[in-house]
Amino acid sequence: MEIYAHTGGPVDTNGYLVVDEATRQAVVIDAPEGAARAFLERVERDGLRVLRLVLTHGHWDHIMDALYFRRAFQCPITIHPGDAPMLQIPQTELFALPFSIPPFAADEFLEDEETLAVGELGLQVIPTPGHSPGGICLHEPGRQVLFAGDTLFAGSYGRLDLPGSDADAMSASLARLAALPPETTVYSGHGPPTTIAAELGWLQRVKVKSS
Repeated sequence: MEIYAHTGGPVDTNGYLVVDEATRQAVVIDAPEGAARAFLERVERDGLRVLRLVLTHGHWDHIMDALYFRRAFQCPITIHPGDAPMLQIPQTELFALPFSIPPFAADEFLEDEETLAVGELGLQVIPTPGHSPGGICLHEPGRQVLFAGDTLFAGSYGRLDLPGSDADAMSASLARLAALPPETTVYSGHGPPTTIAAELGWLQRVKVKSS
């Protein structure tokens, strides 16, 4: 398993290119600004086949390059149906940003607990609503890796002052992630990687409150 990260956009959002070394199949997780160009160079250099772009949720900073990925890699855009409406109305206006994102539709919808095959890898879809209604994480149990989107960060969790956020749902989602093996490496939507073990102390004590 090879993991390449790109951090881009106004709020330093992380996107990931995940590669199965045996088959050279790959999947992209989230699409911050600049990720398409960065990953395209590696895809072409290494002869990779990108199967899909998976969006962990529909907030504007995670979808900025989604249409570029679709065009460049001829791959479907995939999201949980709970967040699909956000793609039709990207919420850049909510943050008074000096640019807009064209509305678009997803090509595929994720089902709770389904497993996405990427060569010999199996990425399990874990529904983690709270930061957004259709937020998800992707867990590869064999490699003990979690792509957490904006559900879990090093020392924190996704903000709850946005439309569709839900403190009770976030509490349940964090409790679910706390039950993963402690050695699981967590790649978040913002900030550096961490592990479940490193976050476990506060995860087991936290009582999420609405912002």
